[in-house]
Amino acid sequence: MNNQPKINLAKDEREVRQCWPVFRELRPHIESEDEFVQRWQRQSGEGYQIAYVRGEDRVVAAAGYRFLTTMAWGHILYIDDLVATELSQGKGLGTLLLRFLQKAPGIAAALPSTWIQVISGTVRIAPICATAFSYIVTICLGELCVTDSCRVRRY
Repeated sequence: MNNQPKINLAKDEREVRQCWPVFRELRPHIESEDEFVQRWQRQSGEGYQIAYVRGEDRVVAAAGYRFLTTMAWGHILYIDDLVATELSQGKGLGTLLLRFLQKAPGIAAALPSTWIQVISGTVRIAPICATAFSYIVTICLGELCVTDSCRVRRY
């Protein structure tokens, strides 16, 4: 039996609102749930999506991401937000989300030419777990993990 948490994609405003408490921990400058939803609505027009992990009764971790094409890096997966609630940190949820995003539609087909760029407060990311932190640092240094075993391939 697989006890690994299921990752969901927020498809509508109701699901996005359920993600607000976890995002509030990472983005305290966003003053209200309504402002959070308004920002999501604007950003979703730019391809922004939210993947999230639900605990027993609430969202416990989330990642906000989009695909971009840049002059510097070409086609990239840009992770704006990666967070787990304080009580859920240290359980591998950051690693789980990163591995999910690595296999997301648009990424697997483009590997190894796609770069992953994480732009999220490392102070909030570091406590998720040692594995996730080293994974994030590796990605931020312009390297890409291309398998679940996280073999690093330099570009």
